[in-house]
Amino acid sequence: MNPYEVRYNYQFWRPFSSLFLTAGFKQYAFTTAYLLLFGFMLQATKIKFMPMLIFYLVCGASGNLFGAICNPNGSIFVGATPACYAMFSGFFACFIVNWKALDAYEQIRCPLIMSFVMLTLMLMLNSTA
Repeated sequence: MNPYEVRYNYQFWRPFSSLFLTAGFKQYAFTTAYLLLFGFMLQATKIKFMPMLIFYLVCGASGNLFGAICNPNGSIFVGATPACYAMFSGFFACFIVNWKALDAYEQIRCPLIMSFVMLTLMLMLNSTA
């Protein structure tokens, strides 16, 4: 994604098209694994295909736009990493909203919290590479 082209030449497809590109095999492998993991968990909450696709596109494009605004150098970037963060945030929000529904399954809360901590650490480590 080229922030200059989006801002000055009105190429508004770039935040969406950059979600389907990759900078290399490592980024592709990590983002695919994260999207499969978070997508599967969110799909288990009975979200249908179209709302999930719209959620992915909107969150990924808004993440790319946010990155373009915050990037002082205006460098070009690609990848689905913003969508990975959005999927994680969506899953975490579902967990927080449905906290009372987990009263019947108290033994699940601790493993879920630990998985959130581990996934957060994995995402943070992947971002530094």
